[in-house]
Amino acid sequence: MNKLLNVLKFSSLRNKLKALGYELTFRNLMLFSLGISAMLFIVGYLFYLNMTYILILIIVFLILFPFLLVFKFKADYEKQRFQDCVKYMEQLIYAFNKSTKIRESLVDVYNVTTGIIHDTCKEMIDCIDFDNTTHNLYAKAFSIMEGKFNCNRLKLLHTYLIEVEETGGKSQHSLNILLTDIRNWTSRVMDYQQQRRAIQSKITLSIMCAMFSVGLMLNIVPDEYRNQMVASNGYQLGTLVVMLGCIIIYYIGSSLICKSYLDNELDKHIEERYTRSAEYVARYESKNHLVPRLVKSCIVTVGIGVLAYFKAYTFILPIAVAGLYVVFGDMLKKISCVKQITKEITKMFPSWIRTLILYLQVENVQVAIQKSYKTAPKVLQPEIFRLIEGLDDDPDSNIPYSEFLKAYDVPSLKLSVSYLYAISQFGKEDMLMQLDYLIEQSAVLSINEEKIRNEDALAGFSMLGLAPMLLACAKLAMDMMLFLNIIMSIMDSYTAL
Repeated sequence: MNKLLNVLKFSSLRNKLKALGYELTFRNLMLFSLGISAMLFIVGYLFYLNMTYILILIIVFLILFPFLLVFKFKADYEKQRFQDCVKYMEQLIYAFNKSTKIRESLVDVYNVTTGIIHDTCKEMIDCIDFDNTTHNLYAKAFSIMEGKFNCNRLKLLHTYLIEVEETGGKSQHSLNILLTDIRNWTSRVMDYQQQRRAIQSKITLSIMCAMFSVGLMLNIVPDEYRNQMVASNGYQLGTLVVMLGCIIIYYIGSSLICKSYLDNELDKHIEERYTRSAEYVARYESKNHLVPRLVKSCIVTVGIGVLAYFKAYTFILPIAVAGLYVVFGDMLKKISCVKQITKEITKMFPSWIRTLILYLQVENVQVAIQKSYKTAPKVLQPEIFRLIEGLDDDPDSNIPYSEFLKAYDVPSLKLSVSYLYAISQFGKEDMLMQLDYLIEQSAVLSINEEKIRNEDALAGFSMLGLAPMLLACAKLAMDMMLFLNIIMSIMDSYTAL
């Protein structure tokens, strides 16, 4: 409620839009509001709405208008944030390849950038120069940029640069791998941006077609019948509901299109959902379900038998269906949770592989896996921990690799892990060949990862395009019923005469 009231306050709205790069004056806001009010008045008049309903329509839209303004400029702001994040990562890789030092690289990026990247690089350089502590100095500096862009690839780049700075080693090949991945990611996100714009255009077009259909139906009705139709409460209320529904659909579509394009920000609620699913699966596996299931089955069977004895056959099927859910509902929920976890593992696995590939450039497989654990996605950390324990016990065995993700149906991911065993067993030349194949596999998995993530972000969004036409169909059916009722009443009056 406080958030709603804050946006409706002009000072808060102006500050919010200013943070998004747009200056709003009170005069402009009033002009926008008057223009929208006049437009809605004309639309309401053309649809023969009473003044009370027109005022309700205008008030609702004016309440939502500040949010629509924020959504409009936030969509442009998120596009620019994504471009800034990509530009920073590319420039930092170029600079580090040249100097191999973090501070010098940040100075180079500072000199060739503008805007938020330029200002943030200055903060990071000042942190390195003036921070009195020496513990995790580069991590503190990089956290400033990570606070602006919550992006997995950005954090991976920072972590790797710190590793190279502290331990040395050649980094050019690893950074080139990361640079290629960033460019491919950029291309996929640009396609995703086009999908968002296309869906928003479809929603707008669908709203216009819905309103046109409703208006056309009204205007093909003869005048003597139309006047009776528009005077009825059913027509007035139905038209208001359709118009308000279209406004709300447009509002929802606008709120969805302004979401972030950075992976960690798209996934910010995933950890919570995954944790709940994992806890449920763990509780399910720890219990004995045979006895409770038999008891439930006996109770349901007795209940069905009693209904059959009293010949209440109508209730047997519903009771049987409900009984099946009571008996097997926990198992169905467990299957659903496993599917959710499997989906999250499939989505997050490429980010771990990207980290692992960077460490494999300078470390053996076992050390690379150990170093990747801390920054690995939480959904994968239990499996990685078991892999590390297995390798500690028997570093030359294939068993720890073959048991990785054994509880989940993810054959393509298991194939990638099997190549880690191959890398650990072959010589340097063969290892590089296997590593190249792992890089190719990572690229394929990354494409699937982005596809899953984008589908999650667009879930329900595309369905909004159908909603206005469904509203219009319901309204047309209602108007047709009103029209038929009027004709029937006239015919009845003629019959009475």
